[in-house]
Order: sequence, then structure tokens, then C-alpha cells
Amino acid sequence: MVLSILIPAYRTDVRPLTRQLSRLASALEVPCEILVCDDGSGLDWQPLFQEAGRDALVRILYQPVNSGRAATRNRLAALAQYSILLFLDADVFIARPEFLDTYLRAIPTDVRWVIYGGCRYPEAMPEDPTLRLHWEYGRRVENPGLTDRKRHTHRHFHTVNFMVPKALMLQIPFDERLRRYGHEDSAWAAILSKEGIPIAHIDNPVIHLGLNTHVHFLRNVASSVANALALEKTGESIRGGLSSSRRCLECVRLKGLYYHLYRKFERQIVHNLMGRNPSLWLLGVYKLGLSLRMERRPQRS
Repeated sequence: MVLSILIPAYRTDVRPLTRQLSRLASALEVPCEILVCDDGSGLDWQPLFQEAGRDALVRILYQPVNSGRAATRNRLAALAQYSILLFLDADVFIARPEFLDTYLRAIPTDVRWVIYGGCRYPEAMPEDPTLRLHWEYGRRVENPGLTDRKRHTHRHFHTVNFMVPKALMLQIPFDERLRRYGHEDSAWAAILSKEGIPIAHIDNPVIHLGLNTHVHFLRNVASSVANALALEKTGESIRGGLSSSRRCLECVRLKGLYYHLYRKFERQIVHNLMGRNPSLWLLGVYKLGLSLRMERRPQRS
């Protein structure tokens, strides 16, 4: 058994993570590599990547132009040396020394499989109020516990921390049309579900450290909503979520009224989301309102 650890990175200091992984990988009894792809971060970031690349186990790839999360992961998979791939986001922390061993022990005998280890956010509320929206959403919505994850295995998959055979990744790559932030993981999981490929959920989380400010987070929300609408147009809509909510509004003929009320109260909604105590219920209202607006005025791809 051999392992390639793959890390797509954009303007993130990968040195703490690669140092952790190098220590853990050196203790394994299997060949291992750590491959980082800088997705167009710019010249100012190259010294940090070069320093990370001085480790014997670490190899750095550079993309001069930002290609997006899907294309970067596909490139990493294609260039990996080994048959088992472990994908990690660049802004995570490995919480357990047995992290790699836990993954390797969980590999099934089947040929087609995916394992998702999970993700957690720091327990302490960030002192900076501009980070609280992302923190609250990450803890309470995006990353449910193991029991809930096992109940809806494909719906609760994220690319932050997962293992997959290289052969499967090459057979079913990520959709590179999704260059903006959001839903490339949902779209990929939907394909796995259609193909009957299981996603096993285990308790082997990473700690997510990269919190975005409320401004950046809401921009990502808008990008994610746009991607969801783009997927709908190709017949690859995401299970549940905004498409179901819009259909429900249409069935009861309240779509126009909802959008009218959303436009009337949008400023107050955004004010709450950018405040010290953001409401996740209002975040849902905001997403649906954006979805209705984009549906009326299609976004550029």
C-alpha cells in the first residue's frame, strides 16, 4: 500500500501542515509523498511554498493562473505517484497523531470507494466579530456529527479531508466547469451516488483553521448559489437545498411574494449577518433570496 497526500493551496501558508504531515508520514511503514499545488497565489507567496518544499517528502507544483478548486484537485490526482490519494485543504490542522494510520486501517477491500474523515472548527468563539458568521456556520451547519453524516453519506461529504483510490479519481474527476467557489464537492458526491459508489464516514477529523471574514464568507455564499444554479441548468441539481425551496415556493405560488419581501428586508438581513450575533436562519433566507435574484438575472459563468 502506498499513499499520496494531496493539498491544493491558494494564498495559504502550508508550512505548518506539511511539517505535521511529514512527521506522521515518516513514521508510516508504507511509501508516502506530500504533493502541494499552488493555484496561482502569486510571486509573493512562492518563498513560503519553496520553504515547505525543502522537506524530502514534499513536492510543490505551481500554476501561474488560478484554475479553481476542481481543476487543481484533478491535476494533483493525475500527477500523484501512488495508488491511494488523501486530499486535505491547506488551512487545516491534524488533531490526532494516529490520523494517517486511522485512514489506512479504514481502507476497504473493494475497488471503488471514498472515505470521509470529517472536519471540526475550533471550540472557542473567535474574538474578531467579523469571523463569527463563518465559525457559526461551520460548527452548526456544515459539519454535523458522525451519526448524522452516516445517515446522509453523500449529502454530508466535503473535500476538506477525504481518501480515494487514484483510479477512481481519474475515472470520475471533479467538474472543472465549476471554477468559482462552491458545490464542486456536492456535484462530485452526486455522481458517486448515481454510480453506486459508497462514501464511508469515519471519525478522523481535521481542525479547520481558515476562517473568512463575513464579507468574504458572503461572497463565497453568492458564488456557491451561482454554482448551484449552473448545475441545475445541466440537470445535475444538488439534493435538497435551494432548488427544493424554490420549487416549494412555486407550488404554493409564493415565489414572487418571497422575493418582494426579501428585497424589502435585504439590507437588514445583511446587517444581521455582518453583526456580532449572526442568525443562521437569516443566512438561509439570504441564500434563497439570492437564488431567486440570480434565477431572474442569470450570472456570467
